[in-house]
Amino acid sequence: MQIGEDAAVSMTRGDTEELVVEVTDAEGNPVQLVSADTATLTVRRRRRADADVILELEGQIDGSTITFSIPPEATQAVAAGRYVYDVEVVGSIGTKTVVGGGETDATFTLWQDVTQHG
Repeated sequence: MQIGEDAAVSMTRGDTEELVVEVTDAEGNPVQLVSADTATLTVRRRRRADADVILELEGQIDGSTITFSIPPEATQAVAAGRYVYDVEVVGSIGTKTVVGGGETDATFTLWQDVTQHG
């Protein structure tokens, strides 16, 4: 998996991957999350709320780090292509989108796999 400076994510569909997000404030300092907080990764075809959800996962929180484990079956049947995503945290910091959701879309690209099992 690759994560670009512009929050662009790229991975091969059907692979096992982890997306790690570090939550920081405007000055770049880590924001400590608590165990009661929840973090959700949502991937859609396009930015609109009525667009199809391609992938939605809950993340594991450890301090200021959120880890999303992406199992192969989550993307195996999804068409290769370019999608948009965001990460939203709900809890001690209120409801806050920490990746995506700004003026520029955070892209989530699925590359076509060559080898397919099963």
